[in-house]
Amino acid sequence: SDARDRMRPTRDFIAHHTLLHTLRDRRCTGMIRIAPTTEGWVLEGDGDRSDALLVHRRDDTPDTNSLSVGDDAYRVDLNGNAWQLDTRDGSRGWTSTTTPFIIEAASAPLLHLQKELQLQPAMLPARPRRHAHRIQMANPTSTPIRGTLRFADDERITIDPPLLQIDLGPDERRLLEVDLLVTGPLPLGPHAIDAMLDLQHPTLHRIPVRCWADVGLPDLEIDVTSTPTPAGPLEVTITIHNHGDTARLLETRLAGTDIGTLPDQRIAVGPGETSGHRFLLHIDPAMETDHTLHAQIAEVQSSGRVQVAITLPETTTLATVDPLAP
Repeated sequence: SDARDRMRPTRDFIAHHTLLHTLRDRRCTGMIRIAPTTEGWVLEGDGDRSDALLVHRRDDTPDTNSLSVGDDAYRVDLNGNAWQLDTRDGSRGWTSTTTPFIIEAASAPLLHLQKELQLQPAMLPARPRRHAHRIQMANPTSTPIRGTLRFADDERITIDPPLLQIDLGPDERRLLEVDLLVTGPLPLGPHAIDAMLDLQHPTLHRIPVRCWADVGLPDLEIDVTSTPTPAGPLEVTITIHNHGDTARLLETRLAGTDIGTLPDQRIAVGPGETSGHRFLLHIDPAMETDHTLHAQIAEVQSSGRVQVAITLPETTTLATVDPLAP
């Protein structure tokens, strides 16, 4: 309340009121991954209320996302303001930030159809070879569905076969055999595999969909961080934990424009152990750079290789990189 004892709702009160209104007479029936750090919680209405999706982003960087949510869907922020969604290749798009928001008038069956589209196993080894996987498809409705699922071309991952026939009875779930052919080094972490679902029954409907692969090296947990130092240079730390039962040997390096050539730094990690290496990037304000470099981690005794992109501040340029002791 104010000095005259009049009620003045705070910003937090408005946000809580909007969330309570969103959750009322709805039940959460699952989570769908929208982007590597963005997820949505499917909220099914009780009949009088429409379905909705509560969208949340887990990091600080705004990102453009899209998802098939239904033709009537619209966005509502935590202040209760409604916004139209962009149309992007048959999906609805938006820019997400750390503040959650709601997509109202969504279609829960459509969302569950996408949520159930999964790669099994989800972990994709970043080794250039053919990997056997299965695609999970599920029909969340009480009506049979028939159609095709065609995977989009990917620069370094090829799905074989690229076209799958879909024929699912009511509430049926099925696993379809596929091979994933890796043809080069891959970015570490979640990787979207885009596809187009063309339904011929019960109605003609084209739905852009995606499933996710978790790219990595078997039994290894890899973390790459970058931190400015008090003196000005940037410190890049590569940390590796070995969850397996055999020792591993890896080569690490930093690659990018205007970085001097350095020998690879080897990291030995025993079973159940953690090891790593630190690099120090010196700043030269007179040089031009694209402000992006890559930390590359490669298996010495196998063919796996992953990389992590590091985006530098616009005011940062690089001259040399010095390896530091762990």
